[in-house]
Amino acid sequence: MAGRSAPRGGMSRRSAIRPGRTRLVWVETPANPMWEITDLVAVCELAHAAGARVAVDNTVATPVHTRPLELGADLVVHSATKYLNGHSDVLAGAVLTARRDPLWERIRSWRRNVGAVLGPFEAWLPSAWHADPVLAGWACLQ
Repeated sequence: MAGRSAPRGGMSRRSAIRPGRTRLVWVETPANPMWEITDLVAVCELAHAAGARVAVDNTVATPVHTRPLELGADLVVHSATKYLNGHSDVLAGAVLTARRDPLWERIRSWRRNVGAVLGPFEAWLPSAWHADPVLAGWACLQ
């Protein structure tokens, strides 16, 4: 597997996505370290036209502010350790897919076979300190 990133200047998103070769476009928005916002609809259109999937790291925006699946993303990753939880006392996250397809089945199988599921106490921790905002965030993930 080879990775390639689109530089901030010079190379356009269109030229960074190579039809037939690019299989996944990974986007973080807002992106560290400068909090740059990516036009998710435009990136999804370009990637899908080239036959690539789009994965969005939605850790900073959280599902309260941005819902990438509704904007065309195929996969969304949330880190519950950071903004959804807010106090870093639990290691948790979520991967969501836009549809049930072979990729979804592979992710589901890996989770089931490896045991990447929170225990009851760890699942409770994100809601312990921020009852209303966190529960609203978790509700968005469902």
